[in-house]
Amino acid sequence: MIYYVIGIEIFLFYIINNYTKTRILSEKVLAVIAILEMIVLAGLRSYEVGNDTLAYVQSFQSYAQYGNYGIGERFEPGYQALTRIVTVINKDPRVFILITSIIIYMGFYIFIKWNSNSVLLSVLIFYLIFFCNSLNVSRQYLAAVIAVNCIDFIKDKKYIKALIIIFVAGMFHVTALIYLSVVFAGITRKNNKWILAFLGVSAVFLVFSNQVISVLLKLFPSYGFYFRMQIYQNSGEIGKLTLLMLGFTITAVFMIFNKKSNRAYDITTFSLDDGLIIETKIMIMACAVGILASRYLMINRVAEMLNIFIILLIPNILGRLNAKVRFISEIVIVFILGIYMYTVINYGNIGVYPYKFM
Repeated sequence: MIYYVIGIEIFLFYIINNYTKTRILSEKVLAVIAILEMIVLAGLRSYEVGNDTLAYVQSFQSYAQYGNYGIGERFEPGYQALTRIVTVINKDPRVFILITSIIIYMGFYIFIKWNSNSVLLSVLIFYLIFFCNSLNVSRQYLAAVIAVNCIDFIKDKKYIKALIIIFVAGMFHVTALIYLSVVFAGITRKNNKWILAFLGVSAVFLVFSNQVISVLLKLFPSYGFYFRMQIYQNSGEIGKLTLLMLGFTITAVFMIFNKKSNRAYDITTFSLDDGLIIETKIMIMACAVGILASRYLMINRVAEMLNIFIILLIPNILGRLNAKVRFISEIVIVFILGIYMYTVINYGNIGVYPYKFM
């Protein structure tokens, strides 16, 4: 129940602040309040909340007590280094969970504040789509919150710095290396014909998906066991399908509407700013990887890395619609994402329900 209460609260904050004469607080202050609630919920959760939480705790305890990581030896070096640093501060695993939660959610808030047209709406979308899973795979979200910040360097054409950010993120979770494709999205020409090119490349990627998976497993053999685990054969199929459909819908809306009217335009000439074109390319890649995840559900973790940009893409698209269409679109999207969150909590295998404090 607590998950839904916070989601409804953030949604009401957004609606009241943007569509009534009552202004509770500034949008950024309300967004910070929502982020602090996420930090409390994640940082003070029981070790039973999230399938991987106990593994993180045991790994931390093993290093704190014996100087080795035990089951955490397979963790990437960046995550192991963070573990060492925290043990210097405090050897209590609860402190470790709290610190990682602060890094993840404050990091995403900063990313949103710098890149979104509507900070509070982006925070709401992040909560509905990603919060529950972040309780399960914290290590991946530590990598993600580092990797997403490559986008600012890409927009400024500082590609070497972007690559450094991505490789640092990859030291926390190897799936962050998918952001190398984001660099490619930024380097390619920023016009709409390249959006069509990305659609074509994504289609080819899907056709040769078996070969791609074989190569990846040879490069990263330690991840092979995930493909053999039953949990990845049935984990919230309805939720993943819902999010995938939303991704296609958002991309389609982006191509059809502009801020002056609802008239359809030729997507090869439709004028868009560079940031939105990059975000759209990323969303196309995310949809392609999402389709692949329906066959190899472990790939869903890779898709999730790219899907994070939907927290920017939706508000940045909706800002181009007139007020009436924007309001209706927001209601529909939040409703769809509410269904997605419900399916993840109740039908997924991420172990976040029922919620328990420490």
